[in-house]
Amino acid sequence: MTEMETGQAGRSNGSTVTLPADAVAVAGDLSQRAVGAAQTTARNLDGALKRLDDESEGSLTIGAAFSLGVASGLLIGGGPRLLAVIAGAPGIAMALALLRRTEVLQGNAGPLKSTKA
Repeated sequence: MTEMETGQAGRSNGSTVTLPADAVAVAGDLSQRAVGAAQTTARNLDGALKRLDDESEGSLTIGAAFSLGVASGLLIGGGPRLLAVIAGAPGIAMALALLRRTEVLQGNAGPLKSTKA
């Protein structure tokens, strides 16, 4: 006889834990893992942004151009769109870091004053 025929399927070691209690336990564990994963992701993202801020403008420009070039080549060549997005994501992050630097520099220079009276 198999487990299905004897009615023992789904039971382990004769325990009588109910399905709703198991679902609550799994949901609680899943929510704790999700919070931990979100915190770890946020920490790593902050670290990556700090590393991008520390890079020179030349390396950011070259990295952004290369990454976006690979992504556009994949799109033009008929590659998978998901792969093109993944290839272009670092280039977008580098380009945004460059733009953020430019905005900070322009913000420190102050607005241009008009000579009209």
